[in-house]
Amino acid sequence: MNGKVVKTDGAFRNPEIERGIFARAGIEFVELSQPSPEELSEHARDADALMVLAYRVGRELLEALPRVRVVARYGVGVDNVDVEAATSLGIAVTCVPDYCVDEVSSHAIALMLAVWRKLVPLAGLAPAGTFPAMEAVRPIRRLEGSRVGLVGFGALAQAVARKLAGFGLEIVAADPYVADHVFASHDVSKVGLDELVETSDVVSIHTSLTPATFHLIGAEEIARMKHGAIVVNTARGAVVDQAALLEGLRDGRLGGAGLDVLETEPPDADDELLRLPNVVVTPHVGAYSEEAIATLQEHAASSVVDVLSGVRPRHLADPSVWRNLRGRV
Repeated sequence: MNGKVVKTDGAFRNPEIERGIFARAGIEFVELSQPSPEELSEHARDADALMVLAYRVGRELLEALPRVRVVARYGVGVDNVDVEAATSLGIAVTCVPDYCVDEVSSHAIALMLAVWRKLVPLAGLAPAGTFPAMEAVRPIRRLEGSRVGLVGFGALAQAVARKLAGFGLEIVAADPYVADHVFASHDVSKVGLDELVETSDVVSIHTSLTPATFHLIGAEEIARMKHGAIVVNTARGAVVDQAALLEGLRDGRLGGAGLDVLETEPPDADDELLRLPNVVVTPHVGAYSEEAIATLQEHAASSVVDVLSGVRPRHLADPSVWRNLRGRV
């Protein structure tokens, strides 16, 4: 097989995974580092595929690359790729939605517990010799018997539900695209989003970012949350209206937040959200483990080989493109 793949970004320490996969397939592999659109157009004019992490791929760029047949996203979502434009041009967009299920689900629970048990302020008190410190962090409520609401119930949220099963919690989820039997098989009650935000002690976000989910959790939803509710977001920052979240934390309606994603990344150094004692922010690392990254690289590269060899890949952002794939003989 002949072909050329251009990688735009993604600082992985072991690029030999992709190099090995492409070498065995007879495909040229070119690595760039955040090229300008003009530089990318120059290097990828004869490319058959792009591989991207955070690099934005819009219609103008795709139209400038007449041979590209597949854009492979290193990640679960594809919000930085214009999938509609790609489909209209006969270009497949692939992703790896199952590579970090264990990591992100564990990270979401870690954030949930850290905020609930107020671990960050407590850890700050220990070096000062403040023992015991109950008065400084009151109130902390018992976790058992609380209700956790999962916004979205795909593979990641299902893993969260499985891992929380031993905590004695009531777990509910809102997702109109998941069949009822899937909820039942995880002992999770299916509810609407309104009921979820109004009745949950923890609201945990597990939905992709689309035009329909942008600011899905906004000022109206936050105003209806239980007093003291905790918001956890390990999905995409813009699913939550960050200004409304900050206001809910400021006025005391919300008990705290655990965030691995923000609307603006990296955030401004003076962002008030980073200084609130009841907020735990991690720098978009929930998906990370050495094993997860290796799987991500392998599956992303393999999807490129599949498309270029005429084999349908495991995950297409828009499956309808396969009928009209560019360059198909």
